[in-house]
Amino acid sequence: FTKGDYETVDKDFSSHLISGVIRHRMAKDVIIYGRVGYETRAPNDKKFIILPFQTAFDGSVNNIPGANVTSENSKHRDNDPYVELDITYLFTQATQIKVGYKLKLENSDQPAFFDRKVQGVYGAFTHKLTRKTQILLFGYQDKSDYRNNRVVDAVTPINENLFKFGFLMTQQLKPWMFLELGYRYTDN
Repeated sequence: FTKGDYETVDKDFSSHLISGVIRHRMAKDVIIYGRVGYETRAPNDKKFIILPFQTAFDGSVNNIPGANVTSENSKHRDNDPYVELDITYLFTQATQIKVGYKLKLENSDQPAFFDRKVQGVYGAFTHKLTRKTQILLFGYQDKSDYRNNRVVDAVTPINENLFKFGFLMTQQLKPWMFLELGYRYTDN
């Protein structure tokens, strides 16, 4: 794709996710959390894509020789695993560190692709300063691979990297009220 104006299309998908969770305390100070599942996704009806070039109602593309546009998505179906694993180490009752990995399938925000597979790693450090005040430092990095082109031979596959980090400070004012102050930086 080149930079320019184009419209996205609404995607009407059905998704079924079957998953199981396990949380296990391996030792006094180590907790393992795992969620594993299987997701199947399929569109509910026909959709058309509106790109910077003109498409005919039958799905053929004008202005791009040899390109084919998928105009009927009802044949498109994805089956993918969902995995989330993390390990938490409790330094003290007030301090812990967590690292993890996540693999999932998401809807594409790019109109030329049906979906994207996201793999990410994350980490967090939590410390209670007082009984009612705690801080959280976190970081997250993921790689998205856009897949299943709607436009055959016209679009180069896209890979994106996303990086986030930040902090959050929480103060408990009442048992039912909290005050939070935070910052997050995102680089895409």
